[in-house]
Amino acid sequence: MTLIVAARGKPKERVVRVLLDDGAQVPVLSQHIAIQLNIPRWKHEEPLSLQAWDGSTAEGGVEYGGPVMLRHKEDHFTKLSLELAPLDDEVDVLLPYWWLQQHRPEGFFDGPNHVTFGSTYCKEHCTSLAVQGKTGCIASLAATAPGDIPQRFRDAAPLIPVDPQQRLP
Repeated sequence: MTLIVAARGKPKERVVRVLLDDGAQVPVLSQHIAIQLNIPRWKHEEPLSLQAWDGSTAEGGVEYGGPVMLRHKEDHFTKLSLELAPLDDEVDVLLPYWWLQQHRPEGFFDGPNHVTFGSTYCKEHCTSLAVQGKTGCIASLAATAPGDIPQRFRDAAPLIPVDPQQRLP
């Protein structure tokens, strides 16, 4: 999956390794990645107790971050706030059981390129405009410099005046 973080102008994207964990109860993001991508973080008034797979108390539960967006392939988006905790070097994000139940991914045993999200919930809530919102798409277009748009798409891009006063009706 790809983690998308809102930023001024162009959103930051990073491919992340996700563990779909049916034992987890909250989504968790690696503290290391949150710091690296400068994801907004907040402290809990009372720290949560996070339990590791072996029943021991895990570090973390003090901060949470987001919201961030996770993208699978090009057509499935999930907007989440995640708990921040140190994770294993081979995992960047843990997605909990309730997320699995809500999105019902299929095709696990056919390999990572065959996982699909065809549930009714996903068709209604997880498409790009449903999750990102029209405002975010328009803001991204307005902030993209014409020189950053690939030549073959420049004719299709809307002409937005640089001067903000000229943008208003």
